[in-house]
Amino acid sequence: MEYSGHEDRHVVLPNHGPDDGTTGYLCRFQLPDILVYPPAQNSVQPVLIDFFLLNDRENRCFTGAASAYTTSDMLAGRLDPERFRFTANSDLFISDEYGLQLIEFASSGRELRRFVLPDDLRVTHPANSKIERTV
Repeated sequence: MEYSGHEDRHVVLPNHGPDDGTTGYLCRFQLPDILVYPPAQNSVQPVLIDFFLLNDRENRCFTGAASAYTTSDMLAGRLDPERFRFTANSDLFISDEYGLQLIEFASSGRELRRFVLPDDLRVTHPANSKIERTV
């Protein structure tokens, strides 16, 4: 969650959805107002104002499903949003844990561009299970 810089508005970027990526959760970001009334018994009240699905350039939704390695007619592939930051014009940079990628999205949720990462940071063989590491 991050403060938008405007009145009570915040931006919430959920992770890849429930059940650790085993569902077909459609990736999104949400815009709640978080109202604070210190003297009241329920002094913090979140109010969901809107939400935006994250779509690629062909308007396909990203999914949190760990098994969605490639795109399809309906889905843009898997995305596990980890961090985000605003640009000066309110677009969002979102980093992805699954594929180690950085994507810029418009404030509408539409993909604007992807940044090419160095080869040593790319995932060459994606998998839907945790890799055991030995030391």
